[in-house]
Amino acid sequence: ALSSAASDVYKRQGQVFTVKRKHDAQEVKIFIHIQVTPSQVFERHGMDIYTKLYLNPLHAITGTEAEVATPWGVKTIKIKPGIKNGEYLQISGSGVVVNDQYGRSHQGNLIAVIEYTQPPKLNEKELSLLKSINSPQPNEAISWIKKAKNELK
Repeated sequence: ALSSAASDVYKRQGQVFTVKRKHDAQEVKIFIHIQVTPSQVFERHGMDIYTKLYLNPLHAITGTEAEVATPWGVKTIKIKPGIKNGEYLQISGSGVVVNDQYGRSHQGNLIAVIEYTQPPKLNEKELSLLKSINSPQPNEAISWIKKAKNELK
């Protein structure tokens, strides 16, 4: 987790601060340019922070609890059944905090992008159980094949 000082720096990427201090009756100006090392886990867009949430496709079907990385630590969140690959989950108030010119604090969100993982290797019993579920073809697949057949005529 980032310390409050580190997260304060994180909020001001690219800004330059001027600090004036009196030292031995002389005014000293210090210029501080903030540069944050790019993250391999997070991407900032305005006040929102994006990250990936890798999810077993079976858990996407049934729903589950999953861990998501935030700049301030790992949170456990509930995943609703039927979440789609590429869907965005918004965790309100877990983004960048910025104070406006009036001292009011504004906070962005953390956006977790769902990424399905490779399906797990199942044993024969598990495969048989899944095959026993009579699931119809998705409408998107039926529509896509229909388009292809019309195009191939």
